Amino acid sequence: MKQDLADAESALEQFLLEAHRTNPQYASLKHFQPLSPARVQQELLDSETVLIEYVLGSEESYAWLVSKEGVVAAKLPPEKDLNGLIGEYRKALLEDPVEQLRRSRQPGSTASAERLYAALIAPFRDRLNARQRLLIVPDKSLAYLPFETLLQPENCRILAD
Repeated sequence: MKQDLADAESALEQFLLEAHRTNPQYASLKHFQPLSPARVQQELLDSETVLIEYVLGSEESYAWLVSKEGVVAAKLPPEKDLNGLIGEYRKALLEDPVEQLRRSRQPGSTASAERLYAALIAPFRDRLNARQRLLIVPDKSLAYLPFETLLQPENCRILAD
């Protein structure tokens, strides 16, 4: 049984090597290699663009901001907490999106958009400026969050238009 498994793994490895040799474009799509932060900095980012990648976890979540200047990490709330905020915010948007956005832009608003901003974007506030483009790499439920609607609590300014 162990020999059969070893033979199968060897055959798979040989197949993948042959696929990569004969059709590298297909192989790179099917068995891609993640980009290193250095490659992201060199190939994807310019001086006005930053990338934030999120990874949600049951105990704690993390985010990394990658810019031309370097990489900064932040610890975020656990997935369960973020899912609650995301669900609350999406429900409010789906009930009446125009009215929810109108209310959340008013000064003094305590909309979930502000709480999500505080949890997801604010840890990097000192590294961002208003003219920068954000590339967001979401994880799990964050893929369903309209990041462009998140609000900065102090002045209720839309983060991205």
